[in-house]
Amino acid sequence: PEFLESRRIELENWLTRLLRLPRVASNPDVETFLGGLHSTREVSIMVPVGSLGVSLQQKKLGSTSAELYPQAEVSGFTSGEGDSVGVAEESGLIHVGDSISKISGESVINNKYS
Repeated sequence: PEFLESRRIELENWLTRLLRLPRVASNPDVETFLGGLHSTREVSIMVPVGSLGVSLQQKKLGSTSAELYPQAEVSGFTSGEGDSVGVAEESGLIHVGDSISKISGESVINNKYS
């Protein structure tokens, strides 16, 4: 079992790196093989000044995966100025449970969240 788990981790790591290549990730055969990629979406929200208005936590992927590939997950929304709805929540584009990969063009994949 230990050998199989180490090979699974290595395969997952390799596949993650491979899918960072746009040509591979956009290949319809890869999408069919992996399934679920059609449900992935990318959104951009312009925030003039201030906070996006989200609370993040480390996504729970199982102990091994979470340790190797810590991902940010939206755990809730924070209020905007004067108790108003925050930018992210108001946009309707971001939802609790969404995975976040970048903020302001900077990767948040390996950051630690509580």
